[in-house]
Amino acid sequence: MKKKTLFIIWSFSYGGGAEKILSNVVNNMDPEKYDIDILEYQYAGIKKEKINDNINLLPPIINVKNRSIFNRIKNAIIGFLITRHPEIIRKRFLNKTYDVEISFNNLIPTFLLNKKSKLKLSWVHGAIYDIARNERLLKVQDKYFKNVDKIVAISNETYNSIVNTYPKYRNKTVIIYNGYEFDNIIKMAKEKANEKFDIIYCGRLDENKDPVKLLKIMKIIKEKGYNFKLAYIGEGILKQELEDKIANWNMQDSVKLLGFQNNPYKYMNESKIICMTSHSEGFPTVIIEGMTLGKPFISTPVAGVDEMSDNNKCGYIESEETKYADRIIQLLTDENLYKEMSKNCKHNVKRFSMSNQIKKIEDLIEEGNIWEK
Repeated sequence: MKKKTLFIIWSFSYGGGAEKILSNVVNNMDPEKYDIDILEYQYAGIKKEKINDNINLLPPIINVKNRSIFNRIKNAIIGFLITRHPEIIRKRFLNKTYDVEISFNNLIPTFLLNKKSKLKLSWVHGAIYDIARNERLLKVQDKYFKNVDKIVAISNETYNSIVNTYPKYRNKTVIIYNGYEFDNIIKMAKEKANEKFDIIYCGRLDENKDPVKLLKIMKIIKEKGYNFKLAYIGEGILKQELEDKIANWNMQDSVKLLGFQNNPYKYMNESKIICMTSHSEGFPTVIIEGMTLGKPFISTPVAGVDEMSDNNKCGYIESEETKYADRIIQLLTDENLYKEMSKNCKHNVKRFSMSNQIKKIEDLIEEGNIWEK
């Protein structure tokens, strides 16, 4: 008999990483075992994730795309009630019981879990130290973590942040890495790029991703007498600042802004390394994508990169700009080192396969004797 399974996510329509991960998960779970519904708390209407026909997307709880006064008042009332009396919101929008309920983010999706479900899981996609600094959120999240059977962290750093913030939940916190479909990346990478680059930056051009830091690093490299080529793939509010600095620092020949690309993999495939300079990440997909194509990486110290690096076998982690620049030079000038790390990337990335993630999720759901009760 199929298990009635509910995934609750903050939003399934913003086009973010968690939405993409959830769509991959539900599309790959065994349809003969699980009857799946998805409930999104907040509808944004920016991007519609692709899900299989057997997956049921329920009506959202609030709609932020609708800016009418009535809707804004309704959203404010729901926002007030959600942390204080989530059972009222749950009964109003989803008066139904499931065998398995999974909150695919912490905080609000966790509040909406039904205590009567046989198995309750909570996914955490990034370090929760910000919650630890907020006394009210700390108490509220504690209340609802208490009700779940397992807490799932997507990286070592996320796991450590949970057990350091809530030591009493150590025994029910597990790590399941995000899973990725490698075949499509490899297929798309075969398309020929119209220009080759040594270094690829792929992501939003915003303060958190800090693309300006990478440009400063490239300036250091240029001053050391090297002339490597860098491509930025992505859009964002810092685009104009990057354009100005590229011109002011006379780097037009070595740095290009390619904007958003439907197929970034063709550029990755013909590059040498992937660089990331973010201040925070959950589990950076772009590094996994690069590793799939045998591309070593250099990153600032954010969640997920430690296990991806595997003790410098696949990439380096640096925050100081001069040391970061030296790592780029090292990778691009030592051919034997590069070949070894490239080989390591293709081997180690298999840990993050979609099939591996799905097996661990289904094992987690099926384990124990709760289904015999």
